Amino acid sequence: MLGLGLKIAGFGVGYCYPTYSALKLLDRKVIGPEDVTLWLTYFMIAFTLAIGEAIGVVGWIPAYRIMKVLFCAWMVNPRFKGAITLYKKGIQPIFHQLSPSIDKHAENLKKGDFAAIQQELGPQFAKVQELVKKHGPEAIERAMNLAGKGDKKNAATAANGTKAE
Repeated sequence: MLGLGLKIAGFGVGYCYPTYSALKLLDRKVIGPEDVTLWLTYFMIAFTLAIGEAIGVVGWIPAYRIMKVLFCAWMVNPRFKGAITLYKKGIQPIFHQLSPSIDKHAENLKKGDFAAIQQELGPQFAKVQELVKKHGPEAIERAMNLAGKGDKKNAATAANGTKAE
């Protein structure tokens, strides 16, 4: 029963309240940059947590549900504005460091310049290309599905279409 209560509280604090607040923000005539930063950062982190839950990355953390409720409440609370703090002290410095490289690779992808990407990413990209040529794009999907389920041991064998023993 406590687990269900935490799920409901997590949904309310994690998704319902922030969505309602973001919708109210859209009705304002003037929106400040801090408001935009708060809600963009919040939803980015909330959906990252949701992805982590979906693929089983965070399920092993003791008391995860209660910590998630408290963390989400801290992030959206008007007194603390934790999402802004997290953005300014954690995400922003990393983003500014990585974004030039990401932008460069995105431009190369848009242009179809796989040689530049291959040179930058090295042998890993060549292995992926070889796998796709040999077994088709479905091989990547099979491997990703198994890896997402925590079955990394069998992910490589599934990629090439064979079954693990």
